[in-house]
Order: sequence, then C-alpha cells, then structure tokens
Amino acid sequence: MPTLSASAVFYLLAAVTALLLAHVVRAARWAVLFSPDDLLKRFHLLLGLALGYAANAVLPLRLGEVLRAWFVSRRTSQRLPYVAATVVAERLSDVLVVSLLSATVAWDGSRSRAWPISVLGVVAVALAVVFCLGVQRSPRVRRGIWNLASAFNNTVRFRLIDFAWTLGELVAGGALLRMRYLVASVLMWALYLLSYLLFAHAVNARFDQTFTEMMGAPLRSRLVPDGQIQWLHASALALFAGLPVLAVIAYGGLKQWPRFLRLMQARRRYGWYAGRAVRGGARHRFKAEAEYDYFLVSLFSGDNKGASRFGLEALEQGTVHKLYDGGSEAITALVEQADLLVIRKFASGEAGQKLKLQRDWLLQHRAADLALVQVLAGHATPKMSPSASPHAYYYDMPLVVPSNDFFDFIHSTPFEGSRTILAEVLEQVSALHMRHHRQHTARATIDKYLDEKAAANATRVLAFVRTLLPEAHYQVNGRPYHLDDWNRLLDPAWLSCQVELECSTVVHGDLTIENIIVAPGVGPGWYLIDPNPDNVFNSPLIDWAKMLQSLHLGYEGLNRHHHCTLDGCRISLPFTRSQVYTQLHQFVEALLLQQLGERALREAYFHELVHYLRLVPYKIRQNPQKGLAFFACTSVLLREYRERWDA
Repeated sequence: MPTLSASAVFYLLAAVTALLLAHVVRAARWAVLFSPDDLLKRFHLLLGLALGYAANAVLPLRLGEVLRAWFVSRRTSQRLPYVAATVVAERLSDVLVVSLLSATVAWDGSRSRAWPISVLGVVAVALAVVFCLGVQRSPRVRRGIWNLASAFNNTVRFRLIDFAWTLGELVAGGALLRMRYLVASVLMWALYLLSYLLFAHAVNARFDQTFTEMMGAPLRSRLVPDGQIQWLHASALALFAGLPVLAVIAYGGLKQWPRFLRLMQARRRYGWYAGRAVRGGARHRFKAEAEYDYFLVSLFSGDNKGASRFGLEALEQGTVHKLYDGGSEAITALVEQADLLVIRKFASGEAGQKLKLQRDWLLQHRAADLALVQVLAGHATPKMSPSASPHAYYYDMPLVVPSNDFFDFIHSTPFEGSRTILAEVLEQVSALHMRHHRQHTARATIDKYLDEKAAANATRVLAFVRTLLPEAHYQVNGRPYHLDDWNRLLDPAWLSCQVELECSTVVHGDLTIENIIVAPGVGPGWYLIDPNPDNVFNSPLIDWAKMLQSLHLGYEGLNRHHHCTLDGCRISLPFTRSQVYTQLHQFVEALLLQQLGERALREAYFHELVHYLRLVPYKIRQNPQKGLAFFACTSVLLREYRERWDA
C-alpha cells in the first residue's frame, strides 16, 4: 500500500499549520470591521468562519457564508444585517485579491483562460463599489432599494435596507482600506499561499493548479489524477482542508483550548486591535432600535429628509436616545455626547438657515429680562455631496432636570398654577415688545407680509383641497362651508383693512404652549424655546396670536392626535380642546383686551388666522390627512372671524 514519504508528511503538517494560522488571521481581520464594543469574545468569529468553511464543503453557492453570518449574529447578539454586511465586505476584498492572484499565478500561454475569470472578478468588485457609493450618496438609488424591498414584509424590508446601508458604510467609508485591515490581509494571504505551496510539495502537484483548486471546491478537487494513489492524496487533501476547521469546531464545542483563546484576545496584552476606526456605522448613533429604524425608513423612502440628514450629519460624535415629535421642519432629539445629555435641534436647507437665526436670537436676548433656554455650541454641517444643501445647521441645549413641557403641566396641575405661569410669560414678552417698540412700519412691508403669509398660502391650500373635494360646497362636523368664503383671503384690499396697527417690535414669533418649558430649578421656574423671529412684519400681536393659536382650538392636541375623515364633501374632525385650555383661552383674551383694547384683540385673531394659513401647507407636505385637518381648522377660524369682526 503506497504511503506518504517522511518529507511529504512534514510538508503536509506544515501546510496544515500555515492554513490554521491563516484562518486565525482571517478572523482577526474580520474583527477589524466590527465596532470595538461589539465583540466580547472574538473567538466566535473564528468558530463562525470554521462552520462556514465546513458548510461550503458540502453545500452549493457558498451558502456557508450565510451560516457564518447567522451564527456570529446569534453568538454576539449583533444585528444579522450588520454581520452579513461585514461578511460581504471582506469577501469583496477577497474576490479582488483572488482575481489578481489567479491572473498572476496562472499566467502562461496555455492557461490564459484564467484572465476572463479574473477580469470578471474585478468588474464585479467595481460594480459592488459603485453600488455602495450610490447607497451612500444617491437618494435615487436608496429610493430604488426601498421600492424593491417593499415587496417583502416590514421585518425583511428593514433588514434589507439595514444591510444595504451598513455595507455602503463599510465599503464607501473606506473600512477595507484602513492600515490594520490591509496589513492583516497581506499576512493572511501570505499564509494561505504558503500553505498551498507546502501542500503542493506534499502531494507533488503544481502550485498554480493547487491554488486554482483550493479557490474552488477543495474537497472535490482532482489535483492528482493517478488512480493508484488518488485515495492517498485525497486523504491528504481532506486532512489539509478539514483538519484546521475541525480543530476550531471541536474547540468551540468543548469550550477549551485556552492558548488559542489567549491568542484571539491578544488585544489586551499587545493592543493588536487598538485604535480601530470602525464604530459600527449609523446604528451606533441610535440608542434604541426603533429610532434607528425610523432613520433608515426616512433615509431610503425619502419621506423625511430632515430625519435622514440628522442621522448623517448631526451625529458624528453623539448617540441618539430619543427623537421628539414636533410641528416644525427641524428635528429635535435627546443626544448623548461626551457623557453629556443635550437637546439637539437640526434642520437643513431654508429651515437650517432659520435655525441659525433662532440660535442667534436666543443668544442676543437671553441677557435681557426674559427667561430663555441656554444655548450651547452651534454647528454648520459640511455638504454631503455637491448637490446637497449647504445650509444644514444644528445647535445644542442642555437637558434640564427636572423639567416638563407646559402642555403636560397644564393638564396635570391645578389651573391656578398654569394661569400664574402664563401671566408671567405674557408679562415678560410684553416687556420685550416695549423695549424694542417701533411706532411705524412701512405699509409696503405689511402688504408683503399679507401677500406672502396669507394670500400665497391660501392659494396653495385651495389648490390642495380642490383635488379632494368634488365640489365647492363642503361640511366640517356637519356645518356647511363654501370655498368661495376663502376669496376674502385672496383679496388684497380686504387683507389690508384687517391690519390697522402699524407698530412693530422684536417678537418671539412662536409663542405657543409647547414652546414653554416648566423647570422649577431654573430662573422664574420656566423658560422659552424655539423662537421664530423672521415674520416679515413683526407686530407685537404676532406673539399674542400665537398663544391664541394654541388655546383657541387646542392646537397641541390637534397636532399630536388628529382623526380627520373625508366622506364625499363631509369632513369630520373632533375638536378635543380641554376645559383648562378653554379657561386659559378666556384668560388670555381678557388680558389682551385689558392691555391693548378691542382693535388689538381683533387684529390678534386675524394674525391667528394667518398663522394657520402658514401651517396648512407644511402639514400637507407632512401628511395629506393632517393637511386636510388643518384646512378644516382654518375654515372654522375664518367663519368665526368673519362672523365676529367682519362687518
């Protein structure tokens, strides 16, 4: 019976050792693609790699890669799309290396057929890189992926877009080009090639043929066609390819082999993994899975560009704990940065410009006798791409504990406490108005305000509702209305007659209930947030009208829970203004009448109507059903205003 010579046995054992070391380095290289905090036991990567090799030996289409991604995901409690993306990313780098090596190793006149396969591999890698760049930089590509993924249920869809985004972060972000990954790749392939060379010597085969067979299906290769000793070399091949894998799997099953475990944990002793730059991608910017899912849906569907840009541009060094609902185009979130919790506001485009004005206003007027939120650093974010808006901006505010928004405070404490705070707010804001009072405003400025904020928005609203209503007659909660009623809002003469008080001042501009924060340990026990000082015409009645906007129809409740239905021409919108809101509305109206008189009261209600006209187009962009709800509210306010004031 033929046997291997002593030198062949030596070469075989050396080849097995080199292959095992190559697998170890491969697992260490794979770990570079994970966040340093994700891998409590890096041996799971080697064990997953071994299971993948074993499965690939018996399963087609390299399904072992799926097995190793699933196994590592389960053992490390990491998201499957995240692990799968790291598998695909490192396989892309391997395809490129194997393509180049195949062309080099097999290059002679008789084996030039290796070149088409090598070129195909390089082209495949190039296409994958282009895809990843598209995912990172092109909303159109992301939208296409979203549409394709929509064929599946929500769970599968989220995993697909999570995988696509994470893979894009790894490849387009340059994780495969970092020095530690490249050094590990060079060492790994040197060990693999050494093991193939040693095995070729052991079975007396050509190195180029050995390399080609090992890159394919090694346990089904035909390195030595001689039938008399084929079984011997087949056994040697099985030992060479299978022994390192079996050894790792056996250790994983027995949970022993401490020397090897120490090797995988050498980071603690030698710092092999120190300083890895891969943080785990966008997922690590969000504390909760739901917030990350919301970011992905916004990013791929394109439904909320503000939320997607927030996750991309405003969280370079922070982690989102919570995203807050709001009525503006800005994104507000609770962010942890450098072990400090802050409230971060972010907006892009025109809203980003307004956000910078908002921060500047807060800094300018906080020194005065007005309780305003403290403002921390502000940042203009860099452009994501040549086509991106350059106006993305965010600023931070400290998290004040304890604190509560005024809406919750109103509905959880006795009325007297709420009235006292509201009286203090209006007193301080009125004092701000008096400090900056200007007696006369050019009529051209007022006309511009009426045209841009009232007539133009009324035109947009009518264009929207005419696509929904079959005729001009409609009902709101059973009461008849007509679109012709809106003609008043398109009449410059009528609009101009509604503004008689031409004085202007510095205004907060968004003095609603939700922009008052109750904080017992700060200043007078409350402070104001989120001003909107750019109103074209800054009448002091703008702030009074904003408070009426909150209390008159219960804006905060409508904004949080709108249940608007349309049946033909019948709009149903239950108004759920609370009793305490009714009492506060009566209090504000009486205070305004007492301080500024009947004419100012009428104009404040007119500015409230204009505020709703400014709101509706934004609500339409957010959600057509919400836009219909606020159209119904504006119809009610217009009817009430004309019945009470329009003689």
